[in-house]
Amino acid sequence: VVVGLVNIAYSVLVLPESLSDCGLPGSPLSRASSPASLMNADTQATRTLPLNPLRSFRLLSPTGPAGPMVATTLRRICAVLFFLYTAKWSIIGVSLLYAELHFGWSPQRASTLLTTWGIVQFLSMLVLAILDRKSSFASREKRERAMTWIGLFAGLAGMATLSGSVTDWLLIPGMAIGAVSMVSYTSLASLAGRLADPSI
Repeated sequence: VVVGLVNIAYSVLVLPESLSDCGLPGSPLSRASSPASLMNADTQATRTLPLNPLRSFRLLSPTGPAGPMVATTLRRICAVLFFLYTAKWSIIGVSLLYAELHFGWSPQRASTLLTTWGIVQFLSMLVLAILDRKSSFASREKRERAMTWIGLFAGLAGMATLSGSVTDWLLIPGMAIGAVSMVSYTSLASLAGRLADPSI
């Protein structure tokens, strides 16, 4: 409940599209951090983005404002993200139960699998952020494509390792490899964000 209230307060008080002055020329939110900065100068002071979270689903329609080609690409990206998250929660949920029921791990010991996932995911995102700041590391499109494939293959390798865990020590490297798959999320989300103007 507390986290939900904090999220609501953050959305209302901090997010630039929630503030009425997000497009004013003198507002600090009118710079790159604000979606209104992508609009024309003559409409910045009057137009703000609605907060309806379902509004973005219209971009997936061939008759939507993004056009049929962009909508097709966005639907494919959403499908990949859906199955990626399904695989993620399958790994996390099933692996902990498997460790407890098949190998007789205690809940405290089984929780190390979740800790391993979190640590490796954090380190993966850290490396991705460092590489993203180095402009010499290929172009943005090539970098995103490479990170997407690395993440997807890591997810496949992680699930294969966990599926073949005939001994309990294979669970830890399986979780570690699978956690790298989340780098695909940021790359795909970045690609989807550039396909459609956030103002439409």
